[in-house]
Amino acid sequence: MIGNIIGITSILAVIIAYARRERAPHWLQSHYTFQIKSFWAALIGILVCTFMIMTIILSPFGAMGLGLIWLWMLVRSVVGLIRLLDGRGHPDADAMWV
Repeated sequence: MIGNIIGITSILAVIIAYARRERAPHWLQSHYTFQIKSFWAALIGILVCTFMIMTIILSPFGAMGLGLIWLWMLVRSVVGLIRLLDGRGHPDADAMWV
């Protein structure tokens, strides 16, 4: 969740997820996959929204998109953390919603 505020923590988290995913128990592997998918989807979304902001006509949509990406990441982070604290794996780690 801190990665929503400080981008470097997101980069560190995805590096750790890649490094530990193969050796982790199955239920924890789903969390690492969930983190990795979240990171790459958010990064692509941020790049697209940044490009939209650079254009005058699409800039309101880009700004709104950045806010929606932030909210999406916050929801995914909270749901993932709740499942992790309960000791449950993610039921569909490849899904893009929750």
